[in-house]
Amino acid sequence: MKTNRYNRKAFTLAEAMIAVTLLAFAASAVTMPFVAGAACRAEGAKRTLAGKLAADRLEQIEQIAKDNYDTIGMYDGWYEFPGGLEDGNGGFLTDPVYSDFTRFSNVVSFSVQNGLLVQVAPGAESDFSMVTVSVSYDNGLMDVCLGTIIGK
Repeated sequence: MKTNRYNRKAFTLAEAMIAVTLLAFAASAVTMPFVAGAACRAEGAKRTLAGKLAADRLEQIEQIAKDNYDTIGMYDGWYEFPGGLEDGNGGFLTDPVYSDFTRFSNVVSFSVQNGLLVQVAPGAESDFSMVTVSVSYDNGLMDVCLGTIIGK
């Protein structure tokens, strides 16, 4: 029995491989924007959460300063390790979403002397303090930093 090579009804292996390769390229071109969009959305969610953590700490420091301005210096150099972030009530944030974040606060105090702005030593009498809170995530590669000035 003889076959007619011009009267085929199927693909050869080479034709099938080329077709699958072209389909794979087309599929990757279609899915690439969705993957990139999901990565941007995840990054935005982390930045938003980092901003919220920094704002929460700033609000806590401002509240303490309203009650007793002289105790604001206790937050100078305050560092919270991953998995050890505190909430506003002194408890720990145990949700796994916080496990990648670190938080650091810095307080620099100033006073006005003879019309000049002078930085004073920690614990010394001051007129106002500049408070900065930094929240890092992804092993310190990303940072969100918020600051404010708190007066006496």
